[in-house]
Amino acid sequence: MGRKGKGGKRGKGKREGGRRRKGTRKREGEEEVEKNLDLIRRCFQEALNALRSREEKVDTVQELVRESSEKLSSILESLEKLLKQVEEKEKAERESNLFLKNGFKKLELKNKELSLYQEDAMVRIEKLQEEEELIQGLFERMEMKGKELETARKSIDESLEEITRPGREDWRDL
Repeated sequence: MGRKGKGGKRGKGKREGGRRRKGTRKREGEEEVEKNLDLIRRCFQEALNALRSREEKVDTVQELVRESSEKLSSILESLEKLLKQVEEKEKAERESNLFLKNGFKKLELKNKELSLYQEDAMVRIEKLQEEEELIQGLFERMEMKGKELETARKSIDESLEEITRPGREDWRDL
């Protein structure tokens, strides 16, 4: 305001100078606005570049996460397969253990049965030995009886010879 007041005293020349000043001021204002706009554009460009950089980083991180997720899925599938194999092996082991237990039970029963047969065989062997001894005793008695019979037969033969000897007429005479 101070300038306008002074400018009024100068006259026409001052007006032109005032216009120059207004035009200069206008240009200076426009230049100032342009500078501010350039500064704003640079700030926006830097912000846009930073956003693009961050977007690239996010894309890279997303790609890494996707790859990691694929690897984890692959590892999970492998672990599930291994778990299934382990479960199948455990099931087979339980079945074989059950089969073995049943086999051992059957074997124990057969062993007990065999023991009973062995005991029965031992009893029969003892009976056979007793019968053999009895038969042996009978044979010995038969041999003795046979000898006695032989002796008796010889005695009878001798008696018959004596009876039938010439000189004896009748066996009734005896």
